Amino acid sequence: MSEGSKSGLWIVDRTPTRYSHHVTRHRARCEKQKHFSTDIMTERTAAIVVPRRTRPVRTDEDEAWQRARSQRNQRRYRSRKKIALEALEGHVHALRRDVCTLTAQVQSHQAAVARPPISTTVATNIAVEYFRVFEHGLRSAWHPLYEAQAGFLRSVMAPDLQFMETSDGVVHKLFEQLDLYSTLFDSLHMQCDRLDVLVDADDEVIVRALAVLDLRLSRASIEAIYPNLVASNEPFVQSLVGRLLHVPILTHFYVNMETHMVHTLSTTADIASASSNLVGSVQESLVALEKTRLHANAEISLPARPPYNAVLR
Repeated sequence: MSEGSKSGLWIVDRTPTRYSHHVTRHRARCEKQKHFSTDIMTERTAAIVVPRRTRPVRTDEDEAWQRARSQRNQRRYRSRKKIALEALEGHVHALRRDVCTLTAQVQSHQAAVARPPISTTVATNIAVEYFRVFEHGLRSAWHPLYEAQAGFLRSVMAPDLQFMETSDGVVHKLFEQLDLYSTLFDSLHMQCDRLDVLVDADDEVIVRALAVLDLRLSRASIEAIYPNLVASNEPFVQSLVGRLLHVPILTHFYVNMETHMVHTLSTTADIASASSNLVGSVQESLVALEKTRLHANAEISLPARPPYNAVLR
């Protein structure tokens, strides 16, 4: 800019400077690049454009062929469906015939097989329940199951029960033996392996049961049952402590059908095989059985225990 000498006004100098020249050149380059980018995008877009496919024109001959093929497929489907339906109906009819035949056979078998009489069922139930209730022996008087065991004996054993060749007026002898077995051994387990009916009469049913007593031996139980063995071979006795004495027992329940109570209970123990299996030799077995207190009728003959008459009344 220059200052006027006479008028005193400012005059703008519009002569282009170096800076304005650079701005002009930059704008020119930008315009050139813009046109160049636009041309490239146009070329790329034109390169990926796919020409639209034209749908072929279907003639009358094509339409007729399509209808014929559709009709053939429908006929084939209906034929297969009909065959499958006929086969299914045949299976249904066959199953109905089989059901009728089997139903007739079941009815004939049910008529041929006689149901067990009520007397037999009552007697066998008494035997089964006896082995279940006393599976682990007689519980102590303060045990919760003791009253249930005593109640069972009161309900199924006759007041004049014959047991081990005695008749006590109550089941004192039975309770005494159950208590001896339960307290003398460290553990007791009684399992019935076989149960069958020998006699089925109008007034009496006899049930036979084959059971096994597993008795865990202690020093006191060995001394009580086999005193002669303790006196002759103490080291051998110590080797028997903790072992199981397997005693097969055959029990007969004589049930009166008028009262549905057991009037006679017979037991037989195989003490010879029990002793032989325990000691393992014939000589030691003979020594053990010489003065054994476990008798052939399964009775343990020890000093009398407190009477159980008051408990069972």
